[in-house]
Amino acid sequence: MKKIFSMFALSAVAITAVSCSDDDKPAPSEQNQLLGKWSYMEELALDENGNVVSTYSDDNGECPYDTFEFKNNGILQNIDYDFSDNASECENYITDGIWNVTGNTFKLALGEGEDFEDSFEIKKLTADAFEIQRPLTREEAADYELNVVALKFVFKKVK
Repeated sequence: MKKIFSMFALSAVAITAVSCSDDDKPAPSEQNQLLGKWSYMEELALDENGNVVSTYSDDNGECPYDTFEFKNNGILQNIDYDFSDNASECENYITDGIWNVTGNTFKLALGEGEDFEDSFEIKKLTADAFEIQRPLTREEAADYELNVVALKFVFKKVK
């Protein structure tokens, strides 16, 4: 379950729609605020009222937290660390991707695909906190308690 966020991004069905309205123009302030490195901290499973049903926190042992670096022009680099009790044995795996913010929608794709594979609602975006949320797919629902309807992912800015 440690790599759940990466698996979501790689296996999710595209749920974005194409539109030509002015509302779909990228929001420059949100784009700029997201630039930089962010550590993936936890996944929150939510019920229909937005209450936290369960929490999954990333435990990498002595290794760094997994990071997502949002670069200019929608370029993304995900560094995923395996768990190790010995800091000198920490191995990382780098996956490139793309990202975009339009209004309060955050889209990303990891891996070889050029189309956005996952779409999230931005719940919080400050100088040091980033939280995104999306509904569970039918396939994912089997892995959670019956009352879980959405997942929220929490990131912290790397200083």
